[in-house]
Amino acid sequence: MTNSEVLKVEKLVKKYGEQYALKGIGFTLRKGEFVSILGPNGAGKTTFIKIVSGTTRPTSGKVWLFSKNPEEYPEMKRKVGVLSHDTFFYRNLTGLENLEFYAKMLGISRDNALRWARIFGMERSLGKRFTEYSRGMKVRLGLARVFMAEPEILLLDEPFSGLDPGGVEKTVEIINQQRDRSFILITHRIDIAARLSDRVLVMQGGKFIHEFHKPEISMEKLQEVFK
Repeated sequence: MTNSEVLKVEKLVKKYGEQYALKGIGFTLRKGEFVSILGPNGAGKTTFIKIVSGTTRPTSGKVWLFSKNPEEYPEMKRKVGVLSHDTFFYRNLTGLENLEFYAKMLGISRDNALRWARIFGMERSLGKRFTEYSRGMKVRLGLARVFMAEPEILLLDEPFSGLDPGGVEKTVEIINQQRDRSFILITHRIDIAARLSDRVLVMQGGKFIHEFHKPEISMEKLQEVFK
């Protein structure tokens, strides 16, 4: 890895029984880079995120975070923030109680946790139990949890799911304000990928089959791939 590379994977394979979710892929993410991964359901996108975040082990292949093996240097994983389909919140706690729990676990001040809740428009909903939240509210609380830890790498799996148009634009605005960090975005929103990305990868069948770089990235060009 070079000094500018914050993440690198080599020959990543993941099998479930006889089925391959990932087929020997390679990938590099640089400091301050925004990469979107597009593809149909079942392409391997979420599996890739799970392996990079350390929540799933690969069948074979290597993952490097900041030039180190995260299995040998687990502190590297604290530099990675993950928003996944599993929110990792406690269902019977309120939004505030959930944020306070993670803030204490991560050594983050309660004030900072509340600040991020306000940024994502959750201040009026923190007294509700998590089970009462809509999908959009769960996503916004998850984004507050991820951003409040101030990770250097953010892995965002469908962060716009359930958000109304105003929530989508607000989230895009917040992401743009954090562009000194490195991002991997999984989304079905081709329009947002075109707006935000320095690089777009299209995944299918456990492999990256197309790659686009600025300035060639456009919504029209990406739509051509999925026709």
